[in-house]
Amino acid sequence: MFFLSFQNWVCSQELLRHFWSSYPVTTQSLVNKARRLKDAISQIDTKLESDLRHQVSLVVHPKHQALEAALVHYGADDKKRNAKGPKPNDYV
Repeated sequence: MFFLSFQNWVCSQELLRHFWSSYPVTTQSLVNKARRLKDAISQIDTKLESDLRHQVSLVVHPKHQALEAALVHYGADDKKRNAKGPKPNDYV
């Protein structure tokens, strides 16, 4: 069980690094990248939630919070982007 948690930890580090490096979202390619990363983050976040419930490690909670922050940021940015609608020269 510990090994799986460690794998999730390492994977989440990499996902978060790529996620935050894609902001600000200024192209369609970055929109797609952020969406794919959000989906992957959601999956790993579910696994870490399970780890939290089983109290595998006290270090899981801060990572869970970091993943949740990334998901909240994505949601707010996506909502803002969709509310504005694409501009004629956006995402070319």
